[in-house]
Amino acid sequence: MSNTYPSWTNWRVKSIQRSKKKYAEVLVTLIEAYEEEHHSIPHASPIEVLRTLMAGNDLRQKDLVPIFGSESIVSEVLHKKRALNKNHIEKLSKRFKVSPAVFFEVAAFPDLGS
Repeated sequence: MSNTYPSWTNWRVKSIQRSKKKYAEVLVTLIEAYEEEHHSIPHASPIEVLRTLMAGNDLRQKDLVPIFGSESIVSEVLHKKRALNKNHIEKLSKRFKVSPAVFFEVAAFPDLGS
């Protein structure tokens, strides 16, 4: 007696797997559409993100001096008088354990704004 299944069984298993994959793809599409319509997250500027992270971690300007070098630079960044540079972004992303992308302007990446 052979332990192999008839070929129609293999076909049936593959057919079920394809059906489950298609079903999952449709579910993902529907969930994404629902979330976009009902729970969309507005894009925030890098400074809004930084202020939110500071508030969420109960930090003040002076707490970011090790990242920026001085409290005056922190103030200039928070008041949009100075842009974040590559070094700031790298240190902030490590400090807050977030992607560096959250500190980039959306205007620099038009596809992200939609």
